[in-house]
Amino acid sequence: MIISHKFKLIFIHVYKNAGSYISVLLKILDKNSIRIDGHIEAKLAKFKYPNIWNEYTTFCVVRNSWDWQISLFHYMKYTTHHYQYHIVKNMNVNDYLLWRKNDLHQQLDFIMDHDGKKIIDYIIPFDNLNENLVDFFKKIYKINISKILPPKKINYSKRNSNYRSYYNNFTKKLVQEMHLPDIEYFGFTF
Repeated sequence: MIISHKFKLIFIHVYKNAGSYISVLLKILDKNSIRIDGHIEAKLAKFKYPNIWNEYTTFCVVRNSWDWQISLFHYMKYTTHHYQYHIVKNMNVNDYLLWRKNDLHQQLDFIMDHDGKKIIDYIIPFDNLNENLVDFFKKIYKINISKILPPKKINYSKRNSNYRSYYNNFTKKLVQEMHLPDIEYFGFTF
């Protein structure tokens, strides 16, 4: 989670969804922005920081489920300090997805309360991220951030950018089953 008191803004960081990029951007906009509590879910952040939660604007970034899993797979497989690196390092995509379905989170887990109600003010799609961020800051803060956006991806997985190339019919369907709540809620398509 990242908090900017200057902008009265809270970013809930769903892992592998541009969190490092947002962190750099917010540091440019507010050098005093702080990163705390890692990948905390909104319901826990709201409970832990009730005084600012209701006063601040909250947002997160969400990513197509098939793309999200490939990004996470590559990050875990090639990041030796990741806590699950030794589990994933010798897996292929098929093996990884079969393992992942037993250790699974939905992106919805990060934005919903215990009753399944959305408690994040703004959900920004990962696709066209820069454009979506520019629109967000224009709409909410009346500022144009287009000239200060960080120049490149940060902490990204080194992989083929076409996530579809990693899937066969079985794995495509497996992710659809695994992430049906996210896919239905956000309208993700393969």
